[in-house]
Amino acid sequence: MKTNEFLDILCEALRVERGSLSVKDSPETVANWDSLGHMSIIAAIESNFGLDVSEHESLRRFRSLGEIVETLKGFGVLKD
Repeated sequence: MKTNEFLDILCEALRVERGSLSVKDSPETVANWDSLGHMSIIAAIESNFGLDVSEHESLRRFRSLGEIVETLKGFGVLKD
């Protein structure tokens, strides 16, 4: 999956306009990224990549979309 496709999935998870998120976004820049939004991001990662987030510390403690993207690239499931 490409990064922009993943960001569109996260737009749906966070209930924001498609194309409005970037790797620079964080809870401070996205109004819907509260604790429920954080769980929605985790659910999107698990359902789209088959990863068990509870097994990957780096995916549980992310603080920005850029951190998530870089971690998923490291796992080989996300490409540009």
